[in-house]
Amino acid sequence: MKHYMNLTTPQHRLRRETLRLVRLWVWLFVVLAGAGAMAILAQSVRSDQIQREMLAAEARFEPSRVLMHTTSAKRTELSGLLADESEVLELSTKPSPVTLLGRVSQAAAACDGQLRVRELQLMQPSVAAGAPGRLMLQAEAIVGFDPEIFLRALKRPPLDSVELIESGLASENGAELQTLDIECRFQP
Repeated sequence: MKHYMNLTTPQHRLRRETLRLVRLWVWLFVVLAGAGAMAILAQSVRSDQIQREMLAAEARFEPSRVLMHTTSAKRTELSGLLADESEVLELSTKPSPVTLLGRVSQAAAACDGQLRVRELQLMQPSVAAGAPGRLMLQAEAIVGFDPEIFLRALKRPPLDSVELIESGLASENGAELQTLDIECRFQP
C-alpha cells in the first residue's frame, strides 16, 4: 500500500477549503432559492386556479343574478303601479266634492229660498281607513221653517245618513233666524 504525502502549503489548503465551502454554500443557496421559487410558483398557480374557479362560479350564477335584478326591478315597478292603481281606485270610489256640493245645492233649492247654507265642511278619510266621510253643514232658515224638508232633500245618494245635530235661534240685522247644524255621513 502506498502512502501519499501532501506537499501543498497551508495557505493553498486554506484557499482550497474556503473554495469548497463557498461552492457548498452556493449550491445550498441555489437549492433553497429553487425550492422557494417553486413554492412561489406553486402558490401563484394555485391562486390563479382559485381565481378562475371563482370567475367560473360567478359566470355560472350570472343568469340567476340577472334574473334576480330583473325580478326586483319588476317588483318595484309593480308596487308603483299598484300604488297608482289604488290611488285611482280611491279617487273613483270617493264621492267627489262637486257631487256632494250639488246634493246640498239641490236640497237648498228644494227649500224655496227659506234656507241658506252658510258653511260647509267636508272630511273624506282614505278608503283604506274604512271610516265614513262626514259633511258638516251650518245653515240658517227663516223662523218657522220645518228643517225636515231640507233633511229629506239631503238624504239621497251619495249621502247615507243625515242628522240634525243642533238647532237654535240667532239674530242678524234685526231679523230672527233659525240656525241648523247638520251632519251628513257617506261612504268614501
